[in-house]
Amino acid sequence: KFVRGVVDSDDLPLNVGREILQKSKVLSIINRRLVRKSLDMFREIMDDEDDSQYIMFWNNFGKYLKVGVVEDDRNRKDLLPLLRFFSSKSEDEYVSL
Repeated sequence: KFVRGVVDSDDLPLNVGREILQKSKVLSIINRRLVRKSLDMFREIMDDEDDSQYIMFWNNFGKYLKVGVVEDDRNRKDLLPLLRFFSSKSEDEYVSL
């Protein structure tokens, strides 16, 4: 929900209704690839040595990742390592599951 942009594709039909376009197989393939690319980018930020970048990302978009775990069964296992929570042992720092 928080990734927005424009996708230019020669494979999408132009003169069709919105409902037909939403059911398009090409659109579902594009969606899967965009989700995969986004998850790869999130992992790169998480694996970076500078933790402050991921903490800033998490503070801005963490609630959307939590919603993604609940709503997106297909990518749940990929999203789980990205989650961060406060712990009773370390109240000032985020911990992962």
